[in-house]
Amino acid sequence: MAAARAACVAENLLLLDDTVALGGLRPARDDEGRLRLRRVYRFEYSDTGDNRRQGHVTLLGSELLMLHLPHASAPRLQVVASGSEDVP
Repeated sequence: MAAARAACVAENLLLLDDTVALGGLRPARDDEGRLRLRRVYRFEYSDTGDNRRQGHVTLLGSELLMLHLPHASAPRLQVVASGSEDVP
């Protein structure tokens, strides 16, 4: 939730319904070979206030792997949250 919220704020987008939904769950190995849960969360956002677009966040354990905002204004990579930080 924190990563989706931070990404929407950074891109001047409106996070709709203030919620994320689990879209996928499977075991996967991290860079050190440890078994972790790979989770994909889906959420909806709006760039105009009159539409709904779907984004997703992918986590491996508590590490943010990817945050995808299709149709966002200017695509760029940016760290929005880390699993080791306490994000309010």
